[in-house]
Amino acid sequence: MNKNTTLFGKKDVKVLFEDGHEETLSVRQFVVREYHTLLPLVSDEIALCAHACDRPRAAIESLAPASYQAVFDAMKEANAEGFFTYATRQIEANLKLLPPAMLEKLIGLPNSSMSSANLRRSVN
Repeated sequence: MNKNTTLFGKKDVKVLFEDGHEETLSVRQFVVREYHTLLPLVSDEIALCAHACDRPRAAIESLAPASYQAVFDAMKEANAEGFFTYATRQIEANLKLLPPAMLEKLIGLPNSSMSSANLRRSVN
């Protein structure tokens, strides 16, 4: 993680919108009290990006593709050692509660490959 992102809890990203205007978005780290409410959004990266930028979803959806990728990368970097570590732990714990046959059906991995490393790859 970039030292400035860690120190200040955010990263500024210059972006281009589909309509051609440019802005600088501040992509922030999520605070611990948000983790539980953000967990259901793990599979909705656009919503996570919108939350990290304190912008409505429509604003993120109107970014040029390269700018969206830059925002996503900054959001993932800023939250890698916080929220995403928490989310991985929660998902792994919940997966252990499922019967093996249902687990295989849900994520398409044979039971023998349910190692922590494989789960992380399938979740990330």
